[in-house]
Amino acid sequence: MHRLAARNQMAIQTVYYRQKIAGTGWRYRPLTVGRRPEAAKGGPYFIRVRNSAGKYQWVKHDTEQAAAKAAKAAPVADKRKSSALLLTT
Repeated sequence: MHRLAARNQMAIQTVYYRQKIAGTGWRYRPLTVGRRPEAAKGGPYFIRVRNSAGKYQWVKHDTEQAAAKAAKAAPVADKRKSSALLLTT
């Protein structure tokens, strides 16, 4: 990891939408710049955050702006703590 990124502990601020795939089920796709498919136009929108147990979970938001704001405010896991959890389990 780059030294500045490690020092600042920058979060990945990705907002996702959910898309129904025939024969497969629901899939989460990241929002991109430019033309969006119909599934991404009306919401809901999702972000991935770590819960208190250190596992990822999807958090649902009604608007893209609310999801982006929550993604920026989400805490960043300390890499040393997460690797220590993996070593103890």
